[in-house]
Amino acid sequence: MRELAATDPAAHDGVRASIDRDGYVLLRSVIEPTTVSRLADSVEELVAELGLTSADDVLSTFRATRTPFYRALQRDAAFHEPAADPRLRAVVATLVGADVLAHPRRLLRTIPPGVAELVTPPHQDFAYIRGTTETYTCWVPLRGCAPGSGALRILVGSHTEGRIRHIARDAFAGSGVDVDDDDPRWASTSFEPGDVIVFHSFTVHGGSPNLGTRWRLSADYRFQSAHEPVDPRSLLPTGHPAVPDWDELLDGTDWDRDRLIGTPRDLTISMA
Repeated sequence: MRELAATDPAAHDGVRASIDRDGYVLLRSVIEPTTVSRLADSVEELVAELGLTSADDVLSTFRATRTPFYRALQRDAAFHEPAADPRLRAVVATLVGADVLAHPRRLLRTIPPGVAELVTPPHQDFAYIRGTTETYTCWVPLRGCAPGSGALRILVGSHTEGRIRHIARDAFAGSGVDVDDDDPRWASTSFEPGDVIVFHSFTVHGGSPNLGTRWRLSADYRFQSAHEPVDPRSLLPTGHPAVPDWDELLDGTDWDRDRLIGTPRDLTISMA
C-alpha cells in the first residue's frame, strides 16, 4: 500500500493543491495533543463503563450500547473541542473560506481488535452528509495507530470520479462503494495524536482491519462554508432521534455551547 504524503499546514497553497490533486491532505501535529489525549481518556473510560472491553460478545454489546454511548459522549465538551482548534480551523478556512461552519453532528469510532464487522468499508462521505459537495471531513486519531491496527486508508484521486453509487454491505456501517482492495491508489500511514487527515466528500476512504491489541479510536469532524446548503441532520446530535436534540441532551452541562456546537441562524437548509 502507498504511503500518504504529509503537507505543511502553514503552506496554504500546498493544502489546496493536495486536496485538488489527491482528494486529501495529511497534516502532522495540527491539533494540540493534550486536547486529543483528554478525549481519548474519556472515551476509554466510557467504553469500560459500558462493558465493551470485558464483553464476551463484543459485537452484540457494541450494537446494544450505541445510544447510551453517544448520549454520554456528546455531553462531554472534550468530544467537541477538536472541532474548535484554531490551527485546524485555519486549515479548513483555506478550503471553504473564512465563514467556516463546523457540523455539530460528529462521529467517534471505537474499533476493537479482530471484529471485522466493525471495520468501515470503502465509501464516500457525501452519501451520508448531503448538503453541499464541498464538505470536508477531518479524521482525527485519538491514539497512535498504523495500517495494521486499523488506520484510515484513502483511495488517492478518487474524488475526481464524482458521486459513486453505494451498495449494501454486511459491515456495521451498512453500505459502501464497489472498489478493488488491490487498487494501487490505496494509501495509508502511521498516525499519532494531533495528526489530522482532511478529505473531500467524494474521496473514497475506509478503515483497515485492526490486527493490534488495542481499540482503534478516531473521531470525524466535518466542515463547510456557512454560505453553502447544509442537510438538517448535520445540525443534530449523532444518533438522533434515539439521542435527544441538543437542548434536552445538554441539560445540566455548563460548557460553552456557542463556541463548540453553535451555528449561524441564517443557514440554507437542504433536504435533498
